Amino acid sequence: MASNFSFFYQVCCWVLLIGISHAKEPNHLIIGVEKLNYFPHYSHEYGKLVGYTREVFDAFAKTHHYTIEYRLLAVSELYTELLQTQSIDFKYPDNPQWNSKGKENIKVHYSQSVSQYIDGIIVMPAIKSKGLPFLKNLGTIKNFTPWGYTELIESGQIQLHESETMIELLSQVMFGKIDGAYVNIAVARYHLNYTIHSPKALVFNNKLPYIKSSYYLSTVKHPKTIKIFNQFLTVEAQLIDKLRKKYNVSVEF
Repeated sequence: MASNFSFFYQVCCWVLLIGISHAKEPNHLIIGVEKLNYFPHYSHEYGKLVGYTREVFDAFAKTHHYTIEYRLLAVSELYTELLQTQSIDFKYPDNPQWNSKGKENIKVHYSQSVSQYIDGIIVMPAIKSKGLPFLKNLGTIKNFTPWGYTELIESGQIQLHESETMIELLSQVMFGKIDGAYVNIAVARYHLNYTIHSPKALVFNNKLPYIKSSYYLSTVKHPKTIKIFNQFLTVEAQLIDKLRKKYNVSVEF
């Protein structure tokens, strides 16, 4: 009798512990996303998130019975709310290389790759194959870091020009005000095709330094949810590939 009671007691404790551990993970997720027109990856229309990112996270929420609140914030605000006030549960996009100094004393957890990307230099077609010596004036989106060019900028060999929007940035190149723009190639390609309607006006110069990396979902507070999200990305690999093709966010060039 005593042994049966002991077994029953252990089972009850085990069930209770599982319930407590699951209770710590939220059912309602607050995801902070950069408030930029970065379509096809992500953008906003009438205050709502749209694009590849939205479809991936919505599919995840539907599969695992979460509700999601998307908060569209400036890049600097996102890091404040993720790392300091912790008023958002997750940040997207993120990357371990970004804002590394701000993360020095905080453990940040990252998902598997949500989307790969190439950041590089868009130029006029006539200088598609030119090397670094021609690049004197480089443009980028405000608060974005042009990886591979920071030392040249700090030494004064390259002058950095920041733009508020992708359209403004691309226009600066097209009108000859800067030599090239450091951009996400898929995003630039989309705007050249569908916003500016001049798909061949600018081209990717792959002779210059470029970055091929990934966008990740990050969190400080909910590493278990990140693990669940990783499982979703693995199990639903066909769906993710379908969405990548739908939005043309592939990294080929």
